[in-house]
Amino acid sequence: MNVNNAILSIMLLLFAPSMAQTMKAQEYKQSDLDWYNLHPTADKVYGVGANEAYQLLKGRKARRVVVALIGSGLDVSHEDLKGKVWKNQREKPNGRDDDGNGLVDDIVGWNFLGGKDKAGTNRSMNFTLNQGDREYFRLREKYADYVSDGKRFYKFDGDEMVQVDAPRNMKEYRYYRDTIVYESPLASRYAGILAAKVVRHYTKIFDAKLRQRFPGQEITLKEFETLYDKNAPKDSLADMSFMILGYSFPIAKTESWKKIYEVEMQGTPIRQAQQAYEAYLQKHGDDNRKEIVGDKPNDIRDTRYGNGQLLTEDANIGTMEASIIAGVRDNRIGGDGICNEALIMPLRVATAGDPYLKDVALAMRYAVDHGAKVIVLPSQNTLFPVSERSWIADALRYAEQKDVLVIAPVTESSQDLGHTLYYPNRFMIPGHELGNLMIVAPSDKEGKPSLSANFGRKELDIHAPGKEIYTAGVANTYGLATGTGMAAASLAGSAALIRAYFPSLKAGDVHRLLNETATKPNDMEVEKTMVVNDRKVQDLFLYSDLCLSGGIVNVANAVKEAIKREQSKK
Repeated sequence: MNVNNAILSIMLLLFAPSMAQTMKAQEYKQSDLDWYNLHPTADKVYGVGANEAYQLLKGRKARRVVVALIGSGLDVSHEDLKGKVWKNQREKPNGRDDDGNGLVDDIVGWNFLGGKDKAGTNRSMNFTLNQGDREYFRLREKYADYVSDGKRFYKFDGDEMVQVDAPRNMKEYRYYRDTIVYESPLASRYAGILAAKVVRHYTKIFDAKLRQRFPGQEITLKEFETLYDKNAPKDSLADMSFMILGYSFPIAKTESWKKIYEVEMQGTPIRQAQQAYEAYLQKHGDDNRKEIVGDKPNDIRDTRYGNGQLLTEDANIGTMEASIIAGVRDNRIGGDGICNEALIMPLRVATAGDPYLKDVALAMRYAVDHGAKVIVLPSQNTLFPVSERSWIADALRYAEQKDVLVIAPVTESSQDLGHTLYYPNRFMIPGHELGNLMIVAPSDKEGKPSLSANFGRKELDIHAPGKEIYTAGVANTYGLATGTGMAAASLAGSAALIRAYFPSLKAGDVHRLLNETATKPNDMEVEKTMVVNDRKVQDLFLYSDLCLSGGIVNVANAVKEAIKREQSKK
């Protein structure tokens, strides 16, 4: 995915730990705190209507619903999550794999980014490589050194550009050239080194032509510009070099070709590009997965890795999401969770960087096999390598077959999902539309969607509260949080509430019900940022232009409709 939007698509804008022991929920109006529980009609706040839903459900029995949070860690001992964390009843904290699933002491979930050091102490990764960089490392030996003008292929032998045979696998080469060089900061920086070498190569060719054309004459920008011949056979590498060298004159504040030539011959641009590549490589080129986790990240069959440590340095995000979904209601601390019947199953796959898709796929299967009925994924991503995409597709299909609803938030990239493909999506399995997958974007208490979130008339299902939400943080703290992950939590809590009180509804039924009963602000024009020709512009939209449901999740409406349908069958 675009590296600036890679980190979970979950953004904490404001968190106030200094208020942890003094800011109690009862000291403030609910519209200032867990407004996501309020109702657009009764309360004039665009929440999900959970409070009204519970009024409608009085006297009805409910069952527990397990919600798997596949993302960051979790403070499992938080005061507002007491009794709300899932427990693996078949496992005991004894250093053995009691339930035979290949994982030792997975008592309340699992950390797929964990391992043990030589002394047996738990360790965890604190960042993961960008997905594009992982693909760069996988493919660089094959394709990173190719230079092409579109017809011929070259490689550098020292300073000399030598023509070579075309790559054997042209499809894979084009994938590297057109996708990975864009998605990977390492690949793009390495390509910068090659570009600098190409410019140096053509500088020598241009200099020979200029000296032949203007013998004994001082050569300036004016003479250099005569090299351009619009009728000459096209050479994209020469054209690129000519353009870069042309820009070099004003940048260097000179009219002298000699100065430009000397800089290129000294290899200054090449050294600068090399330094930029090596600096990034040193800082971001190794996430220590081999040392810490020790698995084979490209082998989906290698499943016995990780540890049970879930209180990690990134546990704040998961704790915030868990609080929105399942924070204890009416206990006069923190905010009220949307679904009092939910149990949270934390499965850590995400930290700074892009999640490994293997971890996500295995976490989904773990969640399904251990009874989850709702799963929340990390944010959507543009880069799903084909082999790894199949792991996610298979896991989604498995969840669908086992009647599990899966929720994925969009990213904050201002993209129209109808034009730019993000994964996972409902259409990623050829010939089959996934009925159990919902895509969600954030909205605020006034009903306005996130300005920069992705959107799509068919590809995005619905909006949900996700801005300035009062929620829990690690170590019994509380504060305000904003992000796509908060919207996913609001939708997950709503879905869990429906599944708790209407267990006969299948995952696909819940998906359709929540879309059909969304709050539809039909007359509301909302402002959105969108990308047009690689530029971000702002425009006005209706909700029906932005998502399939045309609105914001409303669990009270969903409960009313579920009761109505239930009664019509009697």
